[in-house]
Amino acid sequence: MESCGLQAQKFSHKLTHMDTLSDEMMIPRSFCSKYAHDLHEDMELKLRNGYVLPVKFDHSRGVFKGLLCFFKHFKLNGGELLVFEYFGRYNINVYILGSNLSEIKYPDFKFNMPESPPRLVTLGDGGWRFVWFNSGRQTTINEIKLPFDFQQKYANMLPQEFGLNLRTGYRLPVHFDKITGIMMGISTFYSDFGFKGGEVLVFEYYGQSDMNVYVLGLHSCEIDYPMITHLSQCGNPLKPKIRDGGWKFVHFINNLDQLQNEISVPPKFVENCGGNISKFLHFILSNGKSFEGRFCVKSNKLSGLIGMCKLLGLDSLNSFHVLLFTYDGHFSFNIAAFDEKYVEVIFTGTPVSSVGYCVVWNIKLLI
Repeated sequence: MESCGLQAQKFSHKLTHMDTLSDEMMIPRSFCSKYAHDLHEDMELKLRNGYVLPVKFDHSRGVFKGLLCFFKHFKLNGGELLVFEYFGRYNINVYILGSNLSEIKYPDFKFNMPESPPRLVTLGDGGWRFVWFNSGRQTTINEIKLPFDFQQKYANMLPQEFGLNLRTGYRLPVHFDKITGIMMGISTFYSDFGFKGGEVLVFEYYGQSDMNVYVLGLHSCEIDYPMITHLSQCGNPLKPKIRDGGWKFVHFINNLDQLQNEISVPPKFVENCGGNISKFLHFILSNGKSFEGRFCVKSNKLSGLIGMCKLLGLDSLNSFHVLLFTYDGHFSFNIAAFDEKYVEVIFTGTPVSSVGYCVVWNIKLLI
């Protein structure tokens, strides 16, 4: 796997069953807008066990071609999360997280690499990751239960006392119960960072005593970390480099009113966009289908959502509980819909469903 000490650009893609039957995969628009000109027509996807897959990149459509054999080789059926790291060359590192939120055990085979055998994946080679969602159902939380598969592999390697390390140098001491697989002592972390619900925590374990932790906010990218250290620490925090993956806001649907065509945009969101939201827009659903819309500067409203009703065969959007809007900074909003349990509704069709630059799960839990 390539690193060369450079900072990787990351994006992720949550696979559905329909994805695994296709030979193509759409790249996030936000990633393409920044880095498509650096990508070659002939690219290689590299996994940690030495597996290399030659793929074609279609610049005009922003898609990788040639992935069907990859899905078959690794027996991917949907529910997995693919995490991509790009260092500015013709190679892209790929990590596979299973539906259990933990990185899979990579099979010992190779592809298109007769000169070298597959490598045994070790903790020292990029760490091992799992994710946790803060549903926001409790105002504070002091425990996190590790995914079962992660426990099976590494619970015996973790000491009873270790630390969770952030990019700022913040280190949270936690207690680990090997029998239950529960980390305790999270409440300080919860309060220090002001979690309100909807956050995603990404854990990386390298086989040492501590874990790295990354915090992703509602916008599915790393947050602007507060410049603090844990109360047990001395010294000053470090300023991390944050790359944003687009601006997002949520709209909670009031069932007393029929939502058919327009919604109000939060003033803070408009401010974050510098007041430069395009008047003429494309709305894109998670299945790749799109329709036209508009933004009215005077009223701060998005209109044209009747197109979503027509595409889904609905009279209104009141069957959903929350809509999540993601603006690419140009002419497009991606729309994700959530049910009453705050789980994303996956629409039928060939899905795009790709998010962000960091390890995230595309079926999100919100507040």
